[in-house]
Parts: sequence; structure tokens; C-alpha cells
Amino acid sequence: WDLRTTARKQEEQRRQKETEKALAHRAMEATSAQMKGKSPSESFTQITYPFSTDSLFREKYINPWGTIRVGRIVEDLDALAGTIAFRHSKHSSRG
Repeated sequence: WDLRTTARKQEEQRRQKETEKALAHRAMEATSAQMKGKSPSESFTQITYPFSTDSLFREKYINPWGTIRVGRIVEDLDALAGTIAFRHSKHSSRG
């Protein structure tokens, strides 16, 4: 009896794993079919800093020695990268 029960349990486990694997494969195929590529232009973002026309804005980016605050620019670039990644990866309303 124990051998039959063990063999039956092993067979059930094997079938369960095969079923799970097949379901996962189908889900992956369906997801791949739904995904559509995007061109870089669909997430294009442009920012223009008004250094020449806005003295208050310019002051935020100038250090006490009169040179640019590179860290501030890097922080802005980091935030911009996050914005672009979000726009590029969000689900498109296109059919």
C-alpha cells in the first residue's frame, strides 16, 4: 500500500508541476502578445532651463563661487530619467 500511495502522490506532483508549467507558459505568451514596442519619440521629453532670462532660477543653480552647481543638475537629470522611464513604460492607450 505505501508504495502505491507514494507512487500515486509522486505522479500527482509531477502532473501538478506540468500543469503549472503549461499555465505559466500560456500566461507568458499572452503577455508577450499584448506588449507592443514603443519608439523613443513616444516618450520624448525636453526641458529648457531659463538661465539667461530668469535670475531667480539661475541663482538656484549657481554656487557661492559663481560657478554652476553640478550636483543640482545631476539631481534634475536623475528626476528626468525617472519621468522618461515612467512615460516610456506606462501602458499605451493605443489599441
